[in-house]
Amino acid sequence: MAGRPPVLPSSNLYYSENFLYMLDSMGDKSYKPNPRLARLLDILFILHTEHEMNCSTLAARHPENTFLSPLLLDTFPNI
Repeated sequence: MAGRPPVLPSSNLYYSENFLYMLDSMGDKSYKPNPRLARLLDILFILHTEHEMNCSTLAARHPENTFLSPLLLDTFPNI
C-alpha cells in the first residue's frame, strides 16, 4: 500500500497552519493554508484539550492558574 510522501513543517507557520500545510500541501512550497480553517482548528484543539481533563486535574489546575495558595484553600474551604 502506497501513500503520500511525508511533508516537513514550515518554520514560518503557526501550529495549526503547519498541521494543515503538512496534510494538504503535497510538497508545494507556495501552499498557504486557509486562515479561517487554521483558526477553527486552533479552537478545536483548545476545546479538545479542555475536555480531556478529568475532574481532579481540573480542580488542581484552576486554583493554580489563579495563583491561590494551597494552604489558603485548606484554611478556607468555601473559597
